[in-house]
Amino acid sequence: MVNVIYNAVATAPHHTPLQRLDNNIYYWRVTPVDNKGHAGTASEVREFTFDWNHAPLLLAPAQGAELPFVPRFSWTAVEAAKEYRLQISTQDNFVVFDQIVTRNTDHTPVSALSNDQDYFWRVQAVDVRGTASPWSPSRRFRTKWNFTPQLLAPANNSIRLAYPFFSWAPVPGAEQYQI
Repeated sequence: MVNVIYNAVATAPHHTPLQRLDNNIYYWRVTPVDNKGHAGTASEVREFTFDWNHAPLLLAPAQGAELPFVPRFSWTAVEAAKEYRLQISTQDNFVVFDQIVTRNTDHTPVSALSNDQDYFWRVQAVDVRGTASPWSPSRRFRTKWNFTPQLLAPANNSIRLAYPFFSWAPVPGAEQYQI
């Protein structure tokens, strides 16, 4: 028994469905119809496979990068993707992870990541039907900021400062300072 899942009438010798097909193997043929509605001889049956299995390609950060600031994650777009799932983990098996769902092909975390920590990241595309692509291969990067505070006051070799006022230029990413 033939299960017809799509049928259309075209007035030109070509046609593109308006809805995206599901992952599957498809068989198709064309039957000409004259102006009185009489069907002619059907064409041979052909087969094609639609398999939405393209994972996004990771762009940045690069594999093994050492980053002084919060990274901007970016990847390539996947045709027909409605949104993307970005996972960031400190474990290469992603047992524990943070997941961000976005419609963009990039994301920058709002808060800083831990210093001197290895991270792993990967991305998956999801279409309007909820079908997910495979995960991209994961990448590793390390957050490592080593900014040296610039001392401002008191001046070096100052004399007679019973209550000195210590100041320095702020360090990007620092939440507190130890004197």
